[in-house]
Parts: sequence; C-alpha cells; structure tokens
Amino acid sequence: MYAKNVVVSAVALGAILAASQIQAAVITWQAPVTIANNVAQVSTLGTTDRAYYFAPDSTGSTTVNGVTFNTFDVGYNTYPASVTVGSTTLSSSVANTQLYYRDRTTTSDPYASLDANYKQLCRYSATAYGNFPSAPFTIAGIPVLTLNNLTVGKEYLFQLWLNLSPAVPANTATGAVLTNGVSESTLVYQNTSMQIGGLGQYVIGTFTANSTSEAFTWTRQQYNFSNAMDAFQLRVIPEPGTLVLVATGLLGLSCRAWRKRKSA
Repeated sequence: MYAKNVVVSAVALGAILAASQIQAAVITWQAPVTIANNVAQVSTLGTTDRAYYFAPDSTGSTTVNGVTFNTFDVGYNTYPASVTVGSTTLSSSVANTQLYYRDRTTTSDPYASLDANYKQLCRYSATAYGNFPSAPFTIAGIPVLTLNNLTVGKEYLFQLWLNLSPAVPANTATGAVLTNGVSESTLVYQNTSMQIGGLGQYVIGTFTANSTSEAFTWTRQQYNFSNAMDAFQLRVIPEPGTLVLVATGLLGLSCRAWRKRKSA
C-alpha cells in the first residue's frame, strides 16, 4: 500500500510540474478591423465570460450590441502598479511604471458620429508610464492583461479595441502588436486616418485554454508613445458538438411543428 501511494504521489507531482511548464495557448488572430458606426462589430459569438472598458467607475457600464461592458477603473492621479477587477489583472511589465487612464473624446467626426454607447466604449483608454507624478512620459510601460479563472480545454474568443481619436496626426501613425508570448497579432492601429476624430481598430483572437490563465501584452510600434487600449471582452465559444445538438434540437422542433400543422 505504501509503495502504491508513493507511485501515485510521484505521478501527481509530475502532473503538477508539467502543468507549471505549459506554454501559453496558440492564438488564431484575425486581421484587425477599423472601428465604424456599426455596433455589430462587437462579437456576440457564444456567451460572455467578461467584458470591460477602461473608464472611471463613475461613468457606469455601457451596452453595445447586447454585450454589457463594465468599467475597469485603473484610477486617475493615483498611478497604481496593478489593478485587479473580477478575474482580470492589468499591470505593467516594466519596472517603475504605473497605470492610468486617459479620456480620448473629441467632437470631430467620424468618432463623434458613432453610436452613443459604442462611442463611450472607445472613449477612455488605459496605459502605463513611469516617473509619476513629477515627470510623466519618460518611461514607456508595457501593459500586461492577465485573464484568470479560465477553464482548461474550453475555446475562447478575445476581442480588444484600440482607439486614439483626439490625438494630433504625429501621434496617430502608430499601432500595437498583441502577443501572449506564443502568437503575435499583426499591427493594430489606434487611428487609421491619422486625423483628429479618426478611428482605431479592434482585433479578435481565438484560443483553446491550456491553463487557467492567459496573459496578453501589447507594445507600441512606429512611434514612442503610450501603450494604450480601450476595451476588451472574453467570450466562451460553444464546442462543435454542442452546436450540432442545438441545431438538431431546433430541427426536431421545426419538424414537429410542421407535422402538427399538417395533421390539423
């Protein structure tokens, strides 16, 4: 009995060590899409796991295309090193950098003509910089968004928005590359027109969780400005077998209704 327990314990320890060495999941990134006055850009595939936009709590939630985004408040003039809301943590991987949010609103089109709730979603952004409060913008941070409490084996959809509408053109010729250390997105632009009032982009990535957490970083390209993002959501994608069962059930109900109408 003792030998058996030793073997079982060794196997369990091996499993724990193997799990600790699991790499980040492989992300299938779609091509970035420019934000437009179309709320259907907010994905509704599957079910919502979490959805946030980086804004002060006082602004309240905003609902776009049936998806409710709650506020993820990183503080203003408080400069925390990391913030956790629910099962998600935002931090910076660069020493001596802190988080803060910025209000990106403008009265210029096309941003000003967006659907009111979609415009709210793209209004604020979170970023990381260093040497606050006396000398901001001297150390660029690299934000890290860690999604915790994932279910191993489940398939997820991750959607993230970047927008910088009120910036001067020199600051908008920039974008960010998102990565989890294994898979990189293509460049996601914060302002595709390079004009005040211009709109940024969103990107979608899908992955199957192989651990209970997944960390995303995004780094600015082409211009040494802040690494910022506006909003994100995580959705659980139904397994193919579940979709088949649902489709079969709906077909069965339709056939039953047709037979009832025919017999009547």
